[in-house]
Amino acid sequence: MSNTKGSKHDDCKNFIPVDAAKGLCAWTNEMIAIDSECCPKFEELPKCKNCKSFVDRTKDGLGNCVGLEDKSFWAYGEMPAVNCQGWNN
Repeated sequence: MSNTKGSKHDDCKNFIPVDAAKGLCAWTNEMIAIDSECCPKFEELPKCKNCKSFVDRTKDGLGNCVGLEDKSFWAYGEMPAVNCQGWNN
């Protein structure tokens, strides 16, 4: 379990997106709004914005990943990094 402060449901490993506004909680099997309060079962989903190798270059969350061989790799902060070999928390 991780700190839920400022987190949205789409920052959680247990969130299964259905559309742009809602999804399914894998713990409760209930539909939930993406921006509603996270529950105590929150587990942080690896995303670029949570990685030590992500260097945010813009106010919109676009930046560079310096954890990969190609240090000029552009990344978006909200991009899931579940399979990223350079992800480092």
